[in-house]
Amino acid sequence: MSFRRSTGLRNKLLGVTQNILSNPTFESGTSGWSGTNATMQSVSGGKEGNALQITNSTDTNGIVYQDITAKVGREYRLDCYVKAGTSGVTLKIGTPSDNDKYYTSQEITDTANWTHLVYIFESEDDMLRVSFTLSSATSGDNAYVDEVNLYDNASSIKEIFNKSKLKIYTGTQPSSADDAPTGTLLVEITVNGTGQGLTFDDAVNGIIKKNSQEIWSGTAVATGTAGWFRLQSYNDPESLSETAERIDGAIATSGAELNMSNTTIEKDAVQTISLFQISIDA
Repeated sequence: MSFRRSTGLRNKLLGVTQNILSNPTFESGTSGWSGTNATMQSVSGGKEGNALQITNSTDTNGIVYQDITAKVGREYRLDCYVKAGTSGVTLKIGTPSDNDKYYTSQEITDTANWTHLVYIFESEDDMLRVSFTLSSATSGDNAYVDEVNLYDNASSIKEIFNKSKLKIYTGTQPSSADDAPTGTLLVEITVNGTGQGLTFDDAVNGIIKKNSQEIWSGTAVATGTAGWFRLQSYNDPESLSETAERIDGAIATSGAELNMSNTTIEKDAVQTISLFQISIDA
């Protein structure tokens, strides 16, 4: 067994970025987006190719939106273009229950030029909503949106594993950190066993360590011999994935990626991790 990084983690560290919104360019229609009191249409004349035309379907301010699964503690960057038609338009970033929790743009009223909007924020929620609201409440009024991109800005171990969890299993670790976990879950390590995600201190001399102000612990949910661990980012799918960010390693009493004084874990016993560090050799 050995220290293994998932494909998703390696890609992140190598600078791979991906828009996490569906159908950001509207070239092939309006799939992925939903409307309230609004109709949607892919039309020519966009910032690049086609654009989304939003039209009030009643005498109510029309809204078009998309909900996205997010990671708590992650920094995101929203980048889009909007243009007024017979109505002004406003960008909002929030959650399904609070549409403008993070950001509300000024009303865009320019009908001749595309206005470029960029906003960076840290998510406190595991669901985000990106929405565009028409300023007019008159049926038939419209505005335009194009090139809507939402990027996960995390690029370092500290950022990627902010609010992470450490899980300890029996048996032998999978041959790849992309694989679903194997064995029996013995304990999930969080801050003081509360479920609050783990964080890291700043790196020093090529080594990053657990947050020195946090107690990393958890109550065992099963009895067994600890064989391997997985450090996983928030909202891990717990299945085969080439995008999930994970680090796997062996557990033993010595000479492993995670050493324990006793690898036998009893159900309902509290397990504490006093030292956890990741290094990059020169």
